[in-house]
Order: sequence, then C-alpha cells, then structure tokens
Amino acid sequence: TLQAILLIGLLQGIIFTFIVPPWWHNDEPTHFEYAWLMANRPGFVQAGKTDEPMRRDLAMSMFNYGYYDFYRLPPDFTTNKPVYIGASQASDPPLYYWFVSLPLRLLKSTGYNIQNYAGRLISVLIFLITIYITWKTLGELSGDGHPLQWLTTLFIALLPGLTDTMTSISNDVGAVLAFSVFLWIGISILNHGLTWKRIIGLIAILAIC
Repeated sequence: TLQAILLIGLLQGIIFTFIVPPWWHNDEPTHFEYAWLMANRPGFVQAGKTDEPMRRDLAMSMFNYGYYDFYRLPPDFTTNKPVYIGASQASDPPLYYWFVSLPLRLLKSTGYNIQNYAGRLISVLIFLITIYITWKTLGELSGDGHPLQWLTTLFIALLPGLTDTMTSISNDVGAVLAFSVFLWIGISILNHGLTWKRIIGLIAILAIC
C-alpha cells in the first residue's frame, strides 16, 4: 500500500513539476538564485550581493516564460541598471539550497529552464520522503494497517495545494519535511519513551527546524 501511495505521489509530483511553467511559483526565481550561486559562486551568497549577469539572464528567461505577464512589470533590458527578480533569500539558512544545488553543479552549461526543472525534482524527492514520514507517523498514531494510516497518507499525496508547494524551488519544502520528521520523532517518544537514539534524533531535528 505504501509503495502504491509513493507511486501516486511521484506521478502527482512529476505532473506538477512540468505543468507549472518555470519561475511561476512564489518567489521561485530568488530561491533558484540562492541554489545557483551555491553551485556556481561558492561563498557568494550574502545579503545585498548579486551576480548581475546571472540575474539579467534569469530575468530574460522569466520574461520568455510569461512570468511578467502576471507578477510585475518587466525590467528594462536596454539599460545597465540592476535587475530586480524578487525578494532576496540570501539571509535564509542554506541546508535546503545545498541539496537543490547538487544537480545544478552538473548542469552548468544548460539553460536556466532545465536547471529549474532539475531543482524542482529535488523538491519532488523531498515530497516523497515527506509522504513516507507521514505514513510512519500515522502508524505511530493509529497502528500499522489502520485505514487512517493509508487514507490520510493518500490524501497528503493528492492534496493539490501541498503538491504545488512541494514541487517548487522553495525552502518551504525543506521546512515541511523537517517539521514532519519532528512530529514523527516526538510521537515515537510519547509512545515508546526516551532512548539515546530518539534523544539524538530529536536534538538533530530541532536544530534543523
């Protein structure tokens, strides 16, 4: 049953990955920028510091995919003024962006649209891990095999709003996974008591959260 739900989640994730045009998720351009800088400009991610040639190329990709038809006025590409692509994410913790940067390190010569899809697929992987953690958590609450376990996990896998978020390039994806793991460990402690393994897991996930 779990394998079937994970397969459904994978198909749902792939559909949302490719049906939503690049950059159309909330603040996705600047989340992508953070991961791209980690992959291409180590040590460059600082508040107020930008790679202007990269931003200009990214803004052109956003323009080509209709981003500016819905979100804001397009920048003036005929001048050398700094290009605004959205609120910077440079002050955010780096863990999620490090994972997204991994495929970008291998795709440096490809277009930003291809790199966008690669980053989204990392989020899909995190989505599948979240579905698995949901299954484990509900097993702690209701017992393995209880209808509540598979019904709720399937609901999570099919929920459009959650899938839309969990297939974007956004650190919200990492936050959902981190808190899901925290719930699983916390409920395990309530059910089975403290062990060194659970204490270490709790401390680690609190730090990540």
